[in-house]
Amino acid sequence: MPAEIDLASAAQVRAALVQALEDAAVVVADMTTTTRCTLEGVQALLRARAAVAAAGAQLRLAAVSPAIRRVLERTGTFQHLQLYPSLDAARAAPVSPAAPEPGAPAPTPPSRRRPAWG
Repeated sequence: MPAEIDLASAAQVRAALVQALEDAAVVVADMTTTTRCTLEGVQALLRARAAVAAAGAQLRLAAVSPAIRRVLERTGTFQHLQLYPSLDAARAAPVSPAAPEPGAPAPTPPSRRRPAWG
């Protein structure tokens, strides 16, 4: 992740996290060098999390600094993201079933899903 996740980098961050998904069950975002996260950055992380969850995978944020953690807590997004103290901890944690977004409709069974383009 970049040092700053803001308006200038938010779209790139989201795209990179979604692209990292491919066939993985877990996407780990290394936040070691991230020192600043604006509202646009928080929104990018939440949108990436939603896209990853829609694919049946998990987004994990590793090595989140106290400053970034405070931003996530103050914006109320802390509870929607999986934070880990280190990259190793994020990689080693067992994969659990993805929890649906609060208020989201029940998932459609695979045989009844519409194509992404429809």
